[in-house]
Amino acid sequence: MSHKRAIASNTAYQIINKFVTAGSTLLISILITRLLGAETYGEYSIVTTYVLTFFLLSDFGVNAIVVQEFAKDINVAKENFAKVLTLRIVFGTLLMLTALIGLYFVPYSEVVKLSILISLPLILFISVSSSASLIFQSFLRYDYQAKASVWGSGLILVLAALSILLFGDSLVALVTASLIGSALTPFLSLYFIREYLSRSVKWIDFEYWKHVVYDAFPMGMALSLNVLMIHADRLILSILSTAYSVGIYNLSYKIFDIVLVLPTFFMNAVYPILVKIKAESEEKYRIFTVKAFIYLFTAGIVLTILGISFSAYLIPAIWGFQMNDAVIPFNILMTGLVFFFLTAPLSWVALLEGKKFYLMWIYGIAFFCNAFLNWYYIPLYDYYAAAVLTVLTESFVFCVLALLVGRKFVGYFRNIKISDLFDIRGMTKGDAD
Repeated sequence: MSHKRAIASNTAYQIINKFVTAGSTLLISILITRLLGAETYGEYSIVTTYVLTFFLLSDFGVNAIVVQEFAKDINVAKENFAKVLTLRIVFGTLLMLTALIGLYFVPYSEVVKLSILISLPLILFISVSSSASLIFQSFLRYDYQAKASVWGSGLILVLAALSILLFGDSLVALVTASLIGSALTPFLSLYFIREYLSRSVKWIDFEYWKHVVYDAFPMGMALSLNVLMIHADRLILSILSTAYSVGIYNLSYKIFDIVLVLPTFFMNAVYPILVKIKAESEEKYRIFTVKAFIYLFTAGIVLTILGISFSAYLIPAIWGFQMNDAVIPFNILMTGLVFFFLTAPLSWVALLEGKKFYLMWIYGIAFFCNAFLNWYYIPLYDYYAAAVLTVLTESFVFCVLALLVGRKFVGYFRNIKISDLFDIRGMTKGDAD
């Protein structure tokens, strides 16, 4: 299979995966908003926002570092995957404890805190699923990931719907149903990669863990700060504003996030290939990267126009007119879509170029500025401030990354013809399958 076909098929599997998983999440949100009301959806959003912030930290850059080793040699993957899985479980357990302690410092209602407590094992579930994703990405087997996620999402949807029908607006019952359904995805993920879970290899290896953590630390800090930067607005909004405002903004961001996964999925498929091409030819690597920039820039522009054009009709039609207020923050977020689409490849290129320490500082500055400004402006302008500051922060990150690693690719844009973008062989200049 050619590089371009591998990228296309694995990007497609990830899109199908996201379509089903996000679709089930959106169907749950529709059931809640139409049957239980915006207030209940706001409380549910507070629970998911709090837990989501912690389980997105569970990666800590491990996958980004280890995939470079695994993608080059399947034997290395079989020898070390179990060690990575155990390490990620340890990370997940520590984050669960951190999230538990954090509950004492947030001004949520007792029912919201109890619901968060019930949902904390999700952090461990996602740690296991993310570990399996390391194999899916290294060897471009996102079809396995799609199967696991689709079955898991389907079970979550069924159980959540039953909870709403049987227990009404019981937040505790709803999050319990979601937790039970969420256990299926990590189980199936491990089943699909069972050949990498041999009993003959070491599962606990402190020396290997030390090596991975040391190498992953700069990238892990960068990714963690990026996660905090992205989720700071919703977390601060849940503390400083009402459940209704949290629900409105969370819905607008949830729809925006569906579009936002496209550059992530695209780069997940591109990155292992970039690693190999860079080792073979710097010239091919730069041309390949420029084409990726062009694809993502074009997709970002098209989706921005479509999103803003139809949001005023689709949001109230699907979620009800009580959620119509989500249109404006969604449109604000969409104005920054191109920046999100281009920071994805720039971040991965920065990693390949050995700039991971710079990433840590870039995202660190962006996070602290974003958190400070949100803390100041949310009490004044509510979720409008959160949306505007999200766009401004991402545009700042894009500008800095462009200056850091983008300059070396500028000259190659002149060498790309329109016909090259549609030439399957031209994607890698006739590179081997």
